[in-house]
Amino acid sequence: MKRAKIIFSIILLVCLMSLFVGCTLEYGNPDSLGIGDMSVGRRITTGLLVSVLGIGMVFVVLIVLILFIKLMEVLLNLFKNMKKPQKPVEAKPQPVVTATAVEDNQAEEEVVAAITAALVAYYESNGVVITSSLPFKVRSIKQIK
Repeated sequence: MKRAKIIFSIILLVCLMSLFVGCTLEYGNPDSLGIGDMSVGRRITTGLLVSVLGIGMVFVVLIVLILFIKLMEVLLNLFKNMKKPQKPVEAKPQPVVTATAVEDNQAEEEVVAAITAALVAYYESNGVVITSSLPFKVRSIKQIK
């Protein structure tokens, strides 16, 4: 915490010093644009141009700040992801299951359900996320009596 206060104090001091570096107390001619000699229409036009220039500059600086903040966010996320050790998911080869010709349709469905349950259990134990477009999920397998 003490280090943060020191850094903040140094940054504040540098900012204050930068305000006064190169400043002179001579203000020059306050009417260097000759506004006092202009007509009323010309004064309004000059005022509007100065206003538009000022407002435009504010928006340009705000856009640059937004882009800078987005860039910092991307860089911080990139560095955060680099620090995180990622576990590689190793896919172990599955034994090939060969099914013999089954005459009974119900026995074939039981085999398909058993294979599906085994695959889901294997993937869940290894931390693999399975996404499916089906509207249902296999939660448990029970033996049919």
